[in-house]
Amino acid sequence: MNTLMFPTDAGAALRLIYAIGDVHGRDDLLARLIDDINADLADLGHSFAQRPLLVLLGDYIDRGRQSHLVLDRLIALRESPDFETHVLLGNHEAALLDFIDGKASGRGWARFGGRATMESYGVLAPLRDDDDAGWGDARRALIARIPAGHMDLLRGMELYLIEQNLLFVHAGIRPGVPLYRQSREDLLGIRGDFLDSTEAYSHFIVHGHTPVEHPDLRSTRLNLDTGAYMTGRLTAVRLDGAFSTFLTTNALAEAPSPA
Repeated sequence: MNTLMFPTDAGAALRLIYAIGDVHGRDDLLARLIDDINADLADLGHSFAQRPLLVLLGDYIDRGRQSHLVLDRLIALRESPDFETHVLLGNHEAALLDFIDGKASGRGWARFGGRATMESYGVLAPLRDDDDAGWGDARRALIARIPAGHMDLLRGMELYLIEQNLLFVHAGIRPGVPLYRQSREDLLGIRGDFLDSTEAYSHFIVHGHTPVEHPDLRSTRLNLDTGAYMTGRLTAVRLDGAFSTFLTTNALAEAPSPA
């Protein structure tokens, strides 16, 4: 567990908040991190006026082999009385929905991790991009295999969450653009223009999407994506006033799934 001082006023949340970075099919790590969060809550040793807020920052599926189990766990977390849980949309969930809805062929999604998600539901993706019939069959099989509860979860994911002076979002925002005019594509996928910016925003931004070795705390933002799929490090932050306390799993990464 690591504790760092937040930039001036950035972490001055009046409510106890936990946020979790990109899971990418590692239900084993998510289960361990939730246990750590519960232990951390117990160590704090006092009651709170409101339930703690739990925010998950997107990219729960793909790459790792346990996407189905991760979504099961997210549903259980939303139903738990222990937290007020918000599940944000990531670009990988958006890619899955585009495939299911026939907006994308699925070929690109399969190449950047979707094949492992399909296999977690017992569906095999075609080995060849030119197998049009096979991709159509895979789409229909996946639709048939995904539980209704998972679909409700996926379609109900939020693009961002504002809690007091904090903005939680999967990838980031485009500098110079008001929040109400931000594009879905940027909220889910922006990197360089956001990561390189030193602009002062209206909110301190907590995000994932771009893997870093350790939580990356800057004056305007905090990146919690520590590459769980490959590193075995899934990271959460506890926000409680002027400090940020990081909780990170420490485990060997699983062997890469077929891509």
